Amino acid sequence: MRNTLTVSLLLLFLLTFSTNGQRPPKYPWHMIDIYWTAAASTASFNEVSVDFRIVGEVPNTVDLYIAPVGIANIGGTEWYGGIQTHAGGWPTKTDHNIEPIDRGGIFSRWSADKKKIPLDFAEGPPGVHYESADYEDNFVSVRNKVDWHAGSYSYIVRRARSHPSDVSFVWFTAYIRNNATGVETEIGSLRFNGPKYDLYPTIAAFVEVYGSTSIIPQVTVAFSEPRVNGVYRPGTNANAIYDGNGTTGKPRYATSAKLGREIIVTLRPRGLADNKTEETYK
Repeated sequence: MRNTLTVSLLLLFLLTFSTNGQRPPKYPWHMIDIYWTAAASTASFNEVSVDFRIVGEVPNTVDLYIAPVGIANIGGTEWYGGIQTHAGGWPTKTDHNIEPIDRGGIFSRWSADKKKIPLDFAEGPPGVHYESADYEDNFVSVRNKVDWHAGSYSYIVRRARSHPSDVSFVWFTAYIRNNATGVETEIGSLRFNGPKYDLYPTIAAFVEVYGSTSIIPQVTVAFSEPRVNGVYRPGTNANAIYDGNGTTGKPRYATSAKLGREIIVTLRPRGLADNKTEETYK
């Protein structure tokens, strides 16, 4: 009870001293990158998950990307995923016109060899949207509608299956779980080529304002330490970077604090000109 009260008071304090927003110096703009690094890779795994909480409502007028998995690596292939206020994608594999789906979840992977990734590396449930492009290097992505708001969620990626006659690749499927209801929404599945499927030690999270006009919203996001196969990885440390996004001398637009296994990120819309670029958490 005491720990719960302490967390609640800190969140209230952080929200109270946030101010109304302004636009970042450029787009997209990472407010913060959090790197969780374990002692070693995980050689065999069936699930990786990151719990996260959103404190304060995110308005529909902003373009916000909350990525519990901002980057991770399976067998040499980097991937990422999270939720956006304004998601969208191709409604079918043949219709390549971007269609908005409002609030949604995203699961993407980059090319391991810099070559274009075909769309047969992606599949999903009814309503899934796709994209395969090279404007962020070569990637393939699945997106689906997720009606997220303030609350507690989990971003989950599970090893789904391999083709019965071909063990050279497996599929991984991403989900968003609403922890208040227990309901999981499937985002979609991506194919990863083998022969190795070890999960690398570092898993990152980030919060980003994208688009070209969005202001920085007033919101707090608490990211929990990643779990693999339902348990925390041994020897995990955390490092928070206030990204300059290729600029110099710009303010940071977030603060962070560690409570237990959570790192609590509060966006500071007017910025802090304190020259702090990094926090290290043990």
